[in-house]
Amino acid sequence: SEELQMKINENTILYETHNTEMLVPTNDTLYSAIIPTGECLDELSWWVGTNELADKMIQVGGKFYSKDDYHTTLVYSKTTGAQLYNYLVEHAETILKNTVATVKGITFFGNCCALLLDAPYLQDLNVTLKAIGATSDFPDYIPHITLFKLPDEVAPDDKAWFEEWLLPQLGLKPE
Repeated sequence: SEELQMKINENTILYETHNTEMLVPTNDTLYSAIIPTGECLDELSWWVGTNELADKMIQVGGKFYSKDDYHTTLVYSKTTGAQLYNYLVEHAETILKNTVATVKGITFFGNCCALLLDAPYLQDLNVTLKAIGATSDFPDYIPHITLFKLPDEVAPDDKAWFEEWLLPQLGLKPE
């Protein structure tokens, strides 16, 4: 609907919660993420639950993520030095205050569909975290919020349907 497009187009993703933890049991991985505000979580949850999208998810056997799972990862590092952990904890409030993201598109990471975010502050923060010692399994940091996962055996035509349906809902055109 037009109202939905306006909300998504004009809405920025704002964040209000920060989570940094050493993952157990080995404590050899550092994970840090920020969680959107309650209002943004509600809107994202409502948006992905629209009937046409929900019907297609049921048809292909996909799995929606709960709104409690929506987040933007700052770092998932196999280097857990105290300096990196302390930086994230000490700067949590600044990170939350300075992070404003706008939705710029969608992408699939494997079979996981995610909103791509334009978040320059997070890009700069990632450079800082790497300078402190963070590592990553990925060559580039791509700010995003994962919305749902399609089954491994999903047909390419089904994946294309999601891209074709989602982009206009965001007010975007395919590249």
